[in-house]
Amino acid sequence: MRFLVMAVWALALVLAFPAPGRAETYLQPASNFASSGDEIEGWFWLRDPGLAASAEYVFNTIPRSGDLVLQLEALATDRASGGPGFPARIELLFGFPGSGRMGGVFQVVHVELPNVSPDGDTLGYLTRGAIRLPRYKVEQVLPASGALYIRIVRRDAADPHVALNATSVQLQTRYPGVGGAVGGDINGQLGAPGSGSGAADLSPGGTAADARPEPPVMGTLPDTTSLADATALADGAYLGSLSHALGDEDDWYAVELDEGQILVARLALPEGLSATLRLRSPLGSVRSDTAVAGGSSGQIRRAADTAGVWSVQISRRGGAGDYGLYLDIRDQNDAGLGTDAGNQRADAMPIDPGMIVGEVLRGDDVDWYAIAMEAGEIIEVQLAAPEAGRVALSLKSPSGATRRDISVAAGGVAQLRYAANVEGQWLLYVHRSQGEGTYVLTVVREMQTDGGGFGDASDVVAQARPLEPGPQFGQLLAADDRDVFTVAAERGYIIALRGQWLSETLHGTLSLKLPTGSNVLGEALSPNEATVLRYGASVAGDWVASLRRSGGTGPYSVEAVVTPQNDGGSGTDAGACADEAVPLVDPLTNGWMLRGDNLDCYAMSLAAGEQVQITLRTDSRLRTSSLSLRSAGGAFAAGVGAADEGGNVLTFRRDFATDAKLSVRRTSGDGPYRLDVLYTPSRGGTDTTDATGGLTPGGTGGAGGTGDTGTGGGGSGGAGGGAGGSIAVSVADGGRRIVSDKPFRLAAGDPLDTDGDRLHQAWEDQALALVAPKIELDEEENWLDRRPGHQMVRFARVAPYPNIEAPTHVFFYTTMAWTRDYGRLGIGVPFFDENVRAHNGDLETAVLAFAISDPQTLDLVAVYTTAHHSETLHSGVWAARGESCNVGSVFAGRPEWICATLQFEGDRLQLQSAEDKHSIYPTAAACEDVQLFLRIGLPFGGPETGFGEDCGGGEKLIPVTTNLGEPDVPLPMDLSQIFPGEDVWADHGFCGGRGATYDTNLPCAGPIRAHLAEPPDMLVNWLGGWRPTEPTLLGQIASDLNAGADQLVGGLGTLLGLIEQIDVPFVETGPINLQTLTSHWPF
Repeated sequence: MRFLVMAVWALALVLAFPAPGRAETYLQPASNFASSGDEIEGWFWLRDPGLAASAEYVFNTIPRSGDLVLQLEALATDRASGGPGFPARIELLFGFPGSGRMGGVFQVVHVELPNVSPDGDTLGYLTRGAIRLPRYKVEQVLPASGALYIRIVRRDAADPHVALNATSVQLQTRYPGVGGAVGGDINGQLGAPGSGSGAADLSPGGTAADARPEPPVMGTLPDTTSLADATALADGAYLGSLSHALGDEDDWYAVELDEGQILVARLALPEGLSATLRLRSPLGSVRSDTAVAGGSSGQIRRAADTAGVWSVQISRRGGAGDYGLYLDIRDQNDAGLGTDAGNQRADAMPIDPGMIVGEVLRGDDVDWYAIAMEAGEIIEVQLAAPEAGRVALSLKSPSGATRRDISVAAGGVAQLRYAANVEGQWLLYVHRSQGEGTYVLTVVREMQTDGGGFGDASDVVAQARPLEPGPQFGQLLAADDRDVFTVAAERGYIIALRGQWLSETLHGTLSLKLPTGSNVLGEALSPNEATVLRYGASVAGDWVASLRRSGGTGPYSVEAVVTPQNDGGSGTDAGACADEAVPLVDPLTNGWMLRGDNLDCYAMSLAAGEQVQITLRTDSRLRTSSLSLRSAGGAFAAGVGAADEGGNVLTFRRDFATDAKLSVRRTSGDGPYRLDVLYTPSRGGTDTTDATGGLTPGGTGGAGGTGDTGTGGGGSGGAGGGAGGSIAVSVADGGRRIVSDKPFRLAAGDPLDTDGDRLHQAWEDQALALVAPKIELDEEENWLDRRPGHQMVRFARVAPYPNIEAPTHVFFYTTMAWTRDYGRLGIGVPFFDENVRAHNGDLETAVLAFAISDPQTLDLVAVYTTAHHSETLHSGVWAARGESCNVGSVFAGRPEWICATLQFEGDRLQLQSAEDKHSIYPTAAACEDVQLFLRIGLPFGGPETGFGEDCGGGEKLIPVTTNLGEPDVPLPMDLSQIFPGEDVWADHGFCGGRGATYDTNLPCAGPIRAHLAEPPDMLVNWLGGWRPTEPTLLGQIASDLNAGADQLVGGLGTLLGLIEQIDVPFVETGPINLQTLTSHWPF
């Protein structure tokens, strides 16, 4: 009877021991699921030969930080009712599907899920895997609302059929207290999640084995008072006793353990008995001990560091009574392989990428793992420490040299990332410094695809791979400090090399090198915007693009665009005078110079007694040292110094026929120039006097390159033109009147009308050059510090209004095109910091409306200017004479009444360009009176706060101006040298030659044609007699009341108002009406 009572009591004690805590793995199912596949018993089969069938998942909420891990499960077979064992090969797209007028943005991943069908599965269709989506890739396509859209399709019609259901894609959460996450490779084949590791319990105290049901009580133990008499025990629960009898101070038991095996020994004591539990090695030394008080229990848990017979000693400290002893002997299960990872480098356990669950504890302080790596592959390892233990991880090369170390506090997570520089078995060395428990390694192996190729780009010039066309991506990280690529270019071609860090931690430079490897250009890269290097290839060959990091790690983007020059319309570079001079044919000749292209030479012929006048005009960014004319033999004939805004004029006369070479030399900067060549006597036309008192060429000349510094175009007239082909144009009345020596309108089909608008093309070019407004920049304009990499040019159109047949006016459209809108600082609203509101590409327009006074005279009547791309904000129409006023609308504030008088300087209209966002205003005072938004005050003159424009104090310049012709009959225009990839008459948005604004949520500017193709409604109405009226006091009060009501509505209404006032056409911030946000498109 005593045995039965003791057995029940001891069993109750053993089963009452605190069980190891369980931590669950949480899998979040999709919020929405849909599939167009064939449904069979709840599974949707993707098996159509056209690959149109898909499965779509939406996760409305995702973790706010860290990489995302998706658990995938699918069925796969080779055909209908097909065979077993096939993998599932799928294409997984994740991102934002688009809404309203915004298109979708996706990342694409190719995934292969291995077949994991268990033995005995007659179908054998089951596949599983896990994929890790790096946070930076997710954020490139994720809307601010946080909803993640996933679409799965088959990759190829020859691939196995694949079936999915509503739970086939689930989002993996972190393990509570551990933080680990299953692994996988976003670029390659994936292993099954937890492959080989079983259903591991990641609780702080142990492994899955700790959670198994405890064995029944085996029986009572004999008294064994010495080590020599120790009773051999196996797994089980036992009853023993210690008494006051002499010699009954200790009980000894023997347990045989293999190296690495774990022994858990628990001692439960009744009230009145206290004891010490000890574990001794085969040599008798104490390895672990714990004191247990009466009425409680204690435990020893240790791994055997040597094989042999270990001893369990129970020593009485006071009192007497019966005790319960529970022994559990188990194998370790590091990496799911049923044993302990090696304790020596030579015994490192081979592993594959994925989730590795291991354990460190007393007696097993270290674990070694080995993973095969190719040179250039990236290994990324995340270590999640036990809740009760501090661990460290070292990554070692195949030779054993330490390459990276991380140390993780209890319950923490850390990560290392490294590029293998040699092929072989790389080593992961896990070692504990205190505590014990289960750790989780997430191992990802990723092959680099630098520059669009396979593997890591070499850091040696001789081994550089070609840079693939279009934007390419790569990575720089520890042991991979430099990537080099080749860029093929012919002599005279322009190389535009664009690079950007896509990580805030990366620092370093982008360089362009000669084919020999010598450096010619270099500039530090920024994580906030792209840097562009431009260079004229002085030799043909494989030029070298180099990206080098000086700190930090992460991805980058790089792109090379190689384009031919078109100096003098030749389709090539005007090079050395000896053998590369370009014939000077057109009297209006455009060229381009930049670093690497310091000399342009043209060949020309002079008749006996002929005099030539040559005017060189340059862009404000280009500085030239000389313009010289030499005989064919090289003898110096004439020359002048550096060009300024007005241009250099070289006049030369020969009394006998000769061939000559005209050369332009560059000092600094880059940009376009124009040569105006005038002959006396005129070639094929009547000599006439131009606006500056000089001579104009006969013929029609070139259609492009208008303004003081033309960039492109190029007309059809050439140097000839026939009798009467020339026309002289001048301005008067301070620039308000255009006068020509003959009628500027032509009959339909006249060859002197190049673009079909019945306006004399040479008249268009000269008039545009004379009246195109001068622009004054703000002294803190960002563009001033970003030249020459950032461009600013002006596109133009000269068109009759309201129609070609019977016009009453001529409109001079001038649209400023900038590489970038730089945003504005100081708003005080974090959402609208510079990165959000800055974007690639920026367009602002001024339209000069001249009334036709007679067939040879035009008089300016009004000027229309844009501000923030909407005629309902701060755009306005300004009368040619006297003060004009316009209404500006302000969010959360009263409408503004803005008044100004147009300013003219030196017979030319002068306008203001606002700081960084480039809105156009008639005067600096009018500009700085403007409030953009958050103007909050009282209706009767109370205090106000707000954020407005800033103008004036910077450079005054006449931007490069190019006549584009008419939409239906455009003049030739090549933007490749200044804005690669752009098209002036296309319907797509203008991105400043830099592509989509991938560093913000904003798109680019609207199409260029939207600024030039149609007359502005506000200007048309003004010409029809409409005038704006000053807002009434009652209207201002109502506006204030409305503003107050708007503010009470809450954050979303405020946000919408801010967006509309600052003209952000699309920002992903949740449930916003996209139609409202795009109401100001296409401007």
